[in-house]
Amino acid sequence: MEETGGNISDYARLNADYSNIDEKTLLREYYKKTKPYLEHDDVDLLMEDYLYDEELDEDRDIRKKKLAFKEEIKMAMW
Repeated sequence: MEETGGNISDYARLNADYSNIDEKTLLREYYKKTKPYLEHDDVDLLMEDYLYDEELDEDRDIRKKKLAFKEEIKMAMW
């Protein structure tokens, strides 16, 4: 930790097991931590960007939303 300038929180986060955490919960917590100025309703609004209806939405739009969600989850796990 001395070499990287990290602390115990950084170490714990890097070694956390995210496989048992619901991805939506993980993303919500990530937004709360990285954007503390947002209210609960604001986070809900951000989360809506990843919602889709397989019967109504175009396949391309669904793929884009899934990809955006996947990328945000990756950022939350870093």
